[in-house]
Amino acid sequence: MSLAAVPTLPFAERVLVLACSARRDAARRAGPLGLRARVPGVVLEAPAAAVEVLLAELLPTCRAPVGAGLEVDVDVASEAGQGVVRAAEFLLAELDRPGGLATCAVARAELERYVLTRVLLGGRHRWAEALADHDDRSRLGRLAPVVAYVEEHADAELTPELLARVGCVSVRTLHAAFAERLGVPPMAYVRTVRLARVRAELLAGDPDGVRVTDVATRWGFFHQSRFAQQYRERFGELPSQTLAR
Repeated sequence: MSLAAVPTLPFAERVLVLACSARRDAARRAGPLGLRARVPGVVLEAPAAAVEVLLAELLPTCRAPVGAGLEVDVDVASEAGQGVVRAAEFLLAELDRPGGLATCAVARAELERYVLTRVLLGGRHRWAEALADHDDRSRLGRLAPVVAYVEEHADAELTPELLARVGCVSVRTLHAAFAERLGVPPMAYVRTVRLARVRAELLAGDPDGVRVTDVATRWGFFHQSRFAQQYRERFGELPSQTLAR
C-alpha cells in the first residue's frame, strides 16, 4: 500500500527508527532522539549521533551538536518531499518483506542512512538552507566563486580573462568547466544573468519614466537590435512589451 493511502491519525502511524548502524542496540543507547519527521502514516526518527555523523559528511562546515528533538517539516506535495515518501515506502516494504532487509543488518543500516539523507535534504529545518547552498557549491565545483562574482558584478565589464582570474584557472579551463557544469560558455551565462536583471527592472519600471535603451545599456547591452532579439528569444516578448505591462 502506498504511504499516501495510509491514514494519518496518530494511532495509525508507524514509527521507524533510522539508527543507520548495524549495531542497532548500541545506536539506540547512543543518546537522545535527534530528529523526527512525519510522512503520511509513518514517523521517521533518528538518534542525535546518527544525525550528527551524516550532517558532518553532508555539510563539513557544520560543527554545532544536533541536540534533541529536531522536528523536520516534510512537504509531501513537493518533489523533494515525494522523494522522502518514496524512500520511506521502500524501507517499509523491505522491512515487511520475508527475507528482506530486516534480516541483513548492514544492508538495513545503509538503507536507513539513505532515508535519513533524503529527510535532511528534502525537509525544512535549521540546516536546510546551508545544505542547499553546499549542494549548489558542490554542483558548481570550481565555478562557484565565478558564478557568485557574475551575480554580484553583472553590471560591470566582464571578460573571460577576468572570470578566469576570479576562478584561478586558465581561460581554456574556464570554458571547459562552464560547458561541463552549466552547458553554456561563460559569456553566454553572463548574458543570461544580465537579461534577467533587465527584465526585473523593466517589470518594476514606470513606462512613462523608463526607457528600454537606458536599462539595456546599464546592464551592458550596447547594440539595441541585437539585445531586443536576444531578449525575445529568452522571454518570448520584446522588452518594450515587458515595460508596458
